[in-house]
Order: sequence, then C-alpha cells, then structure tokens
Amino acid sequence: MRTLYLILSLSLVAPLACRAEAPPVFALALASDTPQEGYQPTPFLHPPKDGPNEIYVESKPRFTSADIESAQHVPDQQGLPSVAVTLTEKAGQRMLALTKQATGQRMAVIINGKVLTAPVIHGSFGQSFYVSGGNMSREEAHELANALSPTSTKSSP
Repeated sequence: MRTLYLILSLSLVAPLACRAEAPPVFALALASDTPQEGYQPTPFLHPPKDGPNEIYVESKPRFTSADIESAQHVPDQQGLPSVAVTLTEKAGQRMLALTKQATGQRMAVIINGKVLTAPVIHGSFGQSFYVSGGNMSREEAHELANALSPTSTKSSP
C-alpha cells in the first residue's frame, strides 16, 4: 500500500476534549472555496484570521467514521504529532480512486459538522494516510486518534 501524508495545519482538538460520551462524527468530503452544485457552506471549527468563516463542502461526504479501520497517535516523519489513519479495504479502494480523480481539489476533514481543515490533494493515496500539521500538539493528536478510533477502548496519552 502506498502511503501519502495528508498535511493539515490544525489547532483543533479543544472542542474534542470537551466532547460528550459519543465520539465526534467524522467525515471527509471534497470542498471548494466557491459555491458548487451539490455543495453546501460549512463553517470552519477554527476560522482563519484572514480568511472566510466557511467553505463549500459536498452535501454527501465521501467517507465517514464507519470507513475507519484504525486511528493511532504517532509521530510523523519529522517527529511531529500526527494521526495514522487506516481505512477499511473497501474504503481504501474508494479513496485511491477519488484522489486520482480529484488531485488539485480540496478535501475537507469534518468533525461534528465543522471543517477542521481542507487541504489540497497533491497526489493519490489509498487505505493509509497521516493527518499531521505543525500546529497540532501531542495531546491534540491523541484526542483526534481517540475520537476517530472505531474501538471503544481509549488509551491515555
């Protein structure tokens, strides 16, 4: 399997730390800076200081929590906090097909109906990828991994 890093600039998990018992709803969907047919305006969890408060996201997500096989807090290649995400085999095939077709477009990472980030897809990737970014702390990466983990057992940082 080919692994590609999905690089995210995040300051994200404060809302995750205060979440209810159920993990946040997770989704991945294509996104656009401008209105598109079949897309809806969706707010950013942490709006950029010098940018819009929302982005246009596909009304129907391409991937949800049900597509995640595992999520684990690990350091990235530079030793920075990240989350290794592995999709189910079927979802991995769909991701590979999507990223081949959608290179150059944005993909929104959505938690509880709000966009954490929407990086540009720079190449194709499939079942396994990393969510990382210079602004994500070790604690935030751990919280995100726990939120995305399909298992009910949560570990401590």
